[in-house]
Amino acid sequence: MTSLVSDDLDAFLQALPAHHVLLKITYPAAAQIAREQQEHVARLLFTQGLKRSALLVESGAQCLVFSEPREAWDTYCCLRFASLALEVRIYRVGFYREALAERRARDTALSSPAPYRLPASIVDGTGSPT
Repeated sequence: MTSLVSDDLDAFLQALPAHHVLLKITYPAAAQIAREQQEHVARLLFTQGLKRSALLVESGAQCLVFSEPREAWDTYCCLRFASLALEVRIYRVGFYREALAERRARDTALSSPAPYRLPASIVDGTGSPT
């Protein structure tokens, strides 16, 4: 199990086996509320025996990667049900990589402008506008 920052996420996920599990956590925008939630959830994780998860959450980790699905699921359940202030999502690494690739391809297709063409009705046979 490890924690990473979003800048490292794409490169790191490429090196992982597809069966690993990614847990993404979104904390509240208000710093004080976020800190209180992190401490509360970390205590709960620690009491559930999820010590590594507790330490990473307490430090403000936003992405956790697990090789053990059971530990990922237990952490997800604690985070999801212990705090309504947190948004928690769980993915299989292979699925998340595929979704990122599809999103990038779609964004690239939308960002590249289509060539401008005059409608056929205003272009004569020589290719010049009438």
